[in-house]
Amino acid sequence: MTGRRGFALAMVLWVLVIGATLLTLALLVAVQEQRASGAERRLQHGFADAEAGLAAALHDWSPAALRLLLPGSFDSLAISGRLDGGRPWRGVLRRLSPTLFLVEVSVEALPEDGAGPLRAQVRLGRLVETRVTPVAVSAALSVGGAAVLGADTRVDGRDTIPPWRADCPPPDSGVAGLAAGSATIAAGALVAGAPPVLLRAVTDSSLAPADSAVFDQLARRATLVLPGGPWATHPATVGTACDHRDLSNWGAPTDPLSPCWEYLPVVHVSGDLTLASGDGQGILLVDGDLSIGTSYTFYGLVVVRGRINVSASPGGAAIFGGVAAGAVGTPSQPAAGVTIRYSKCIIDNVLLSSGVLIPLPSRAWKQLY
Repeated sequence: MTGRRGFALAMVLWVLVIGATLLTLALLVAVQEQRASGAERRLQHGFADAEAGLAAALHDWSPAALRLLLPGSFDSLAISGRLDGGRPWRGVLRRLSPTLFLVEVSVEALPEDGAGPLRAQVRLGRLVETRVTPVAVSAALSVGGAAVLGADTRVDGRDTIPPWRADCPPPDSGVAGLAAGSATIAAGALVAGAPPVLLRAVTDSSLAPADSAVFDQLARRATLVLPGGPWATHPATVGTACDHRDLSNWGAPTDPLSPCWEYLPVVHVSGDLTLASGDGQGILLVDGDLSIGTSYTFYGLVVVRGRINVSASPGGAAIFGGVAAGAVGTPSQPAAGVTIRYSKCIIDNVLLSSGVLIPLPSRAWKQLY
C-alpha cells in the first residue's frame, strides 16, 4: 500500500509539472500573440500617420517655393509638422531633378495607451513630379480676332534670352511673330518670326480656342486674384524676405539679388486692367481689357480675354515671353509703342513655377528603412 501511494504521489506531481509547463507555454504564446497583434496595429496606425504626413508635406509646398529653396539637384530640406491629433512628424525633401522630388516622412508608432516603451518608427518615401499646364505657344502675339498695329510697335517671334538669366538654354528655333484672324500693320511697325504673320480663322474678338483653354486651366492656379482698375506694380520686401502679401508685388524680374527674384505669381484680374508703371513677372490673366502705360514691362505669359490697348512712347511698354488676346488695338487707335518678344525660357520658368506637385502614377510610394 505504501508503494502504491508513493507512485500516485509521483504521478500527481508529474501531472502538475506538465500542466504548469503547458499553461506557461499557453500564456507565453498568448502574450506573444497579443504583443504581435498590438505591434501590427501600431504599425498600421504608423503607416496611416506617415501617409497623412506625406499628404501634409505635399500640401504645404509648391514648385515655386521648392525651386527657390532647392536650386540644385540633390539639395535637401528638413521639414516637420503635426497631424490632426497633434502627433508630430518629420521628414526631408530632396530634389532629384528639375521636376522630380523625393519626400521622406517618419512618425513614431506609439502603444494604444500612448505610453510605455513599445515604440516603432515608420518611414515612408514618395516620388513626386511637377505637373505643368501644357501651353503650345504658336506666336509671340496670338490674337483671336483682329490685330491693328501702329507705328513703333515691335513683335518678334525669335527666341530671346534675357541677358541677366544665366540658367537659360541656348535660343530655340522661335515661333511666328503674329497669329491673328486679321492683321493691319502700319508702315512703322516691325513683325518678325517664322513666319512673321500667320492668319487663321477669326473668333469674333475673343481668345482662340486653345488660348481660352489655357486661360481656364491657369486661372484655377491663381495665387493673386485682383479686382480691375489701375495698378502700378513693384517688388516689396519685409526685412530680407519677399512680401507675398503685397498685392502690388509681382516679383523682381531683372534683379537676381532681390528676395523677389524667383517670385512668379499667377495673377488673375476680374475686370479691365490698366498697368500704369513699374514691372512684373509671372502669369497675367485678365478677364476684360488690358491697357498698358508708357513705361511698363512684364516678363512672362499674358492672356487677355478682351482687347489689348497700348498707346506708349516708342520703346516704352514691353512684354517678354508670350501674349494671347481676343483683339489688339482698333482702327482708330492702333497699338503703338509696345515691344513684344517671344522667350521660351521665360515661359518655361513661369509655367514650371505655376505647376503642382503630383505623385508619380506608378511606384511613387515606398517604405524606407
